[in-house]
Amino acid sequence: MDYNQPHSRVPRRLYKLTAKWLFAGLDRAQLTLKGASLSGIAIGVNIAIFSLVGFENPTAFGEEARDPLVTIPRALILGLILSGILFVIFSYTEVLGFAGYKTTLDKVDTPLNVLAELVGMRILIVPLSFGAMIGSFAAVSACVNSSARILYSMGRSGILHPMVGSAHRTFGTPYIAVTIMSLLFFIIPAALLFVPGTQLLDIVGYGGTLTAFGFVGAYFLVSVAAPAYLKHEGIVRRRDYALAGAAALLLLFPAIGSVYPVPAWPYSVFPYLFLVYMIVGVVWIRARRKGISEFAGVNQPAPRAAPAESDASN
Repeated sequence: MDYNQPHSRVPRRLYKLTAKWLFAGLDRAQLTLKGASLSGIAIGVNIAIFSLVGFENPTAFGEEARDPLVTIPRALILGLILSGILFVIFSYTEVLGFAGYKTTLDKVDTPLNVLAELVGMRILIVPLSFGAMIGSFAAVSACVNSSARILYSMGRSGILHPMVGSAHRTFGTPYIAVTIMSLLFFIIPAALLFVPGTQLLDIVGYGGTLTAFGFVGAYFLVSVAAPAYLKHEGIVRRRDYALAGAAALLLLFPAIGSVYPVPAWPYSVFPYLFLVYMIVGVVWIRARRKGISEFAGVNQPAPRAAPAESDASN
């Protein structure tokens, strides 16, 4: 191998940088949370939860898994631990790499490309950008698909227009719901780009924070309902209460921190926007279900009259 070629020097430079960061000592500013605030940490936790969402996907394979009561919990825990470790390592590395840089990390749209330039490895910019593009496309596709499935179920149950709950005649896919969600996923971020002072990374933060509120609420309800369900089944243990209580308390931290201390604009209004969104959704669902019930009652066929005795004898 010719080590004078640029592509040949990349591995050697990576080894040197890794060794330098490993033996230069830990970044005490990060480990001691220097300059951090409760509201900032809460927003960061919300984004972290959004990034880790999906770890519960193995629960959908209860029928296919071998010994599901053992393998599925093991897959959940292992997947969450590995994802969390990678998330911490990448976050630590990026914050360390941006120490002293003229632009703060939260204001940079392509942090990995900037880090590649800072360490003199511009050859990595193209593959890093390509990988980020593929990863973003995969993430958006997964979100569109899962959101469309929910929209499809709401159409089938009468909460939304029945057309939303229709499937393709040939492929059996919820194509109308997928089209609606695809348009929303494009129109909303594109419209926000025209807001003065709004950067691409800001939109990612807005969407991640608002979405995380929904996940935090769902996970909190699961933490409360899990021990109640186990008690109903007669298999609850003391550690189940302890784990569920610890999970509920940890989930309360980002929820409270999103409100107090008051975060910067526009994150300060996000909790209230989400609350209004939830209230409107509950009112809409209750109204639709009431209308569906009344409509079904009106359209029930009249009960057939019992045959007369003369008719029965004939």
